[in-house]
Amino acid sequence: MRKIHRKPHRMKRKESIVRKPIFWWCALILVLIGAGIYVFIFLKTFQVSSVSIVGNIKVQTRDIEALVSERTDRRFLFLASRSIFLVNSKGITAEILKQYPAIDSLKIQKKLPSSLIINILERKPLAVFCDSKEACFFIDDKGIAFEQVESTIGGFAIVRHNSGSSIALGGEAVKGDIARVISKIQQDLQGKFQINIDEANIVSNERLNVKTSEGWEVYFDLTADIDLPVEKMNLLLEKEIPQESRAELQYIDLRFKDRAYYK
Repeated sequence: MRKIHRKPHRMKRKESIVRKPIFWWCALILVLIGAGIYVFIFLKTFQVSSVSIVGNIKVQTRDIEALVSERTDRRFLFLASRSIFLVNSKGITAEILKQYPAIDSLKIQKKLPSSLIINILERKPLAVFCDSKEACFFIDDKGIAFEQVESTIGGFAIVRHNSGSSIALGGEAVKGDIARVISKIQQDLQGKFQINIDEANIVSNERLNVKTSEGWEVYFDLTADIDLPVEKMNLLLEKEIPQESRAELQYIDLRFKDRAYYK
């Protein structure tokens, strides 16, 4: 019987992982990622060091700075960071608008390497709204109540609503379209005839009564386009009811489409 000789089996050594190019490529990528994280999050050059507030008058600069400072202090891997790249502009904007109703809008600009510029647009008072509890607020041309004031403050029309509901800061005291109607009427009366509005009474969603500084009233239909009745009012005051004839004027009724009535 023939003997079969087998060659002894030799174990092939596995090549060390560190000798493979893929290992060094992965290591290089991890190092670059780590360096990038450090640069963008922890490098001192990119830590927010300057906050500039522009456009504010009533809202205190220090209050905005304190809020921004609090919202830019972040934690990343248990380490503190004020990196400009981690600043949540939308979140800070929402928080400022929530805490300060006097601000209408704002824009946060990131200026590299470490500065924030906050441009603020504050609300402008259109009139004073007084609710059923005689709490009074400045409202803007959007109808938003943004600052509590005394009802005796001069130079502004008093707006009331027969609904009797109470209002809080930052809330809608008057519907935006009605506020714009009041603004339009006020601009025309003041600009063309030097007549101020003393009171604007929102009788309902369909009717607005405006009392002027001369004592007479104007009645408007809130369901119609305001331009036409305001144009009628202007023509009446220019042609039919000049200043010398307004001493005994009681009202102008502009609620009807075809014509206007006055007494």
